[in-house]
Amino acid sequence: MEQLKKITFRILLFLFFITYGINAIVGKEKGDTLSIPLNMNYSYTIECSTPMELSKYDHNRIKGIPNDTSLYKIYNYTISESDSMLVIIAKDLGNRYYCSFDTNRDFDFDSEYKYYFTKEEILAGRDFIPQMISSVYKEKISWYPIFPIIYMNGVPRRKYTINSLDNFDGFVLTVGTGAYFYGSFNYKNRTYSLVIKPFVGPYEIESTTYCLYDTLMTNNDKLFDFDFRNVSYSTVYGNNTFKVIDIDFQKERCSLSINEGISYLPYKNGMAPLFNVKDINGKNIDLAKLRGKYILIDFWGSWCNPCIAMIPKIKKIHEENPDLIIISIAHDQEDNTLPKTRKIIAEKGMDWINIYQCDREMTKPSIATMYNIYAFPTTILIDPQGKIIYRDIGNNKYNELNTVIRNQCNSQND
Repeated sequence: MEQLKKITFRILLFLFFITYGINAIVGKEKGDTLSIPLNMNYSYTIECSTPMELSKYDHNRIKGIPNDTSLYKIYNYTISESDSMLVIIAKDLGNRYYCSFDTNRDFDFDSEYKYYFTKEEILAGRDFIPQMISSVYKEKISWYPIFPIIYMNGVPRRKYTINSLDNFDGFVLTVGTGAYFYGSFNYKNRTYSLVIKPFVGPYEIESTTYCLYDTLMTNNDKLFDFDFRNVSYSTVYGNNTFKVIDIDFQKERCSLSINEGISYLPYKNGMAPLFNVKDINGKNIDLAKLRGKYILIDFWGSWCNPCIAMIPKIKKIHEENPDLIIISIAHDQEDNTLPKTRKIIAEKGMDWINIYQCDREMTKPSIATMYNIYAFPTTILIDPQGKIIYRDIGNNKYNELNTVIRNQCNSQND
């Protein structure tokens, strides 16, 4: 009997560790941390920098270059105010073209990776795989992706046409740093995609943006359509809040924390951050007390022409949806712009809640800061429970915004 108890205890203990281990691996428990492997890929919006050709440089110091100076050109690519790197575009003894970066800054191309290409490949728009390089900026080491972008002189590629740089044998060389990191993972029987865009140039983690989607993205998806946000902000799906807690670009891994519950964050599916301020007439506006109805927040500025163009569209929404609460928040960085803002409000007939905030006059973070507003106009729709159900930038998606409002408000009234 005693032996049976020992065996039973061991079996239960074994099952406990097996269950705990599986939960830790696949992420089943509240407060999970997942480590996501990342793959470097291309951005659809490449930012180009043109290396400067070295006019007078001691070529005898540089190793791993052709002896015939007519077979190569060397450029100096500026990475930061305190860091630069040599870049070569050349032809080898077999008449093959290549480009190479002096990534370790030792004036030696022998140990560096060579990007080989042909004229036909360049005309066909060949892309090159990014590689990671390090850079020291303000005594900190940063890692970021870099790759060559080579054109035939005068031939447009993507949305760029570069034809002024003196080039080698008909080629134009630029340097691309607009790569991104992509990863996917499974959590509670659902597949998620993670895209991370490093800040161009030497960067800190705090300057990085990311987007997380509850679908598996493909190479055909356009990144500029996604909702990128700073890594300091979480993402909500269902009843789970995902937060980036660490990124190792050199090892190409990202750590996420996942917790149950919806956080206060200024993005879709998050709970709208609360504010309690006075409007331009001195009336107290407490967002918490406005719950129970749909609320449209319009971030604009008197200095912003697209914002002014958006006002008639907001007015039409106001007329067609009388139960919708509209709050226009005029944001400015300069002093003494309130009179101009009041004039626009009166002329445009903005007969809804209007709030004015100026950065220089603020003693605490503005509402625009709370909502991480980085472009104007930005419109945000909040449901009666205080959850953000729509967020977008610009004035060219009025039809989409109006459709969302009409569907949501009508469903509330039914």
